Amino acid sequence: GVFKFTPAYALWSDGASKQRYVYMPPGGKITTDGMTDGMDFWEYPAGFKLWKDFSRDGKLIETRILLKKGSGLTDWFMVAYIWKEDGSDAVAAPMGQMNAMGTQHDVPSQEACTGCHGTMWDNAIGFSALMLSHNLPDSINLQQIDQMGWLTKSPPQGGYSLPGTDAQKQAFGYLHANCGMCHNSESKIYKTK
Repeated sequence: GVFKFTPAYALWSDGASKQRYVYMPPGGKITTDGMTDGMDFWEYPAGFKLWKDFSRDGKLIETRILLKKGSGLTDWFMVAYIWKEDGSDAVAAPMGQMNAMGTQHDVPSQEACTGCHGTMWDNAIGFSALMLSHNLPDSINLQQIDQMGWLTKSPPQGGYSLPGTDAQKQAFGYLHANCGMCHNSESKIYKTK
């Protein structure tokens, strides 16, 4: 029940490589039809999990997890785990750690997790209609999660794409992935004074 996924457009990672995973609880559905454009702002079910491994300089450094604990938009548990040198286990690091395992990779604190994720509608970044509208190898995509019954409303055939040339699409995609979580009309930051 665990699937690897890769967003269509890269999220900034300060030189680290990432592997991402998703788990949908049995019978769970992502609400995709409750807003003006339901395919932009999803609501995830209780028990939904996202996590990603960060590697730097050939070492597995950390795993960050997001677990939806309830049905509310803020019902998320988020924490990073730092791996032991021998790779046998990872330990929760709620305070984070600078230059983890002797690399230039910084592990964020739990509070820092909400700095980015807490601005986005229902806190998930990178697992969305546009970001899954692809056919990348070794990754589930929008069509597959729709076929598995994960969505309350099916997306259009072929998914979503950005306008413009390939270079423009990459630029728009980067802005969407790295800036759009705050700079959108549904953002919790956008709605504050």
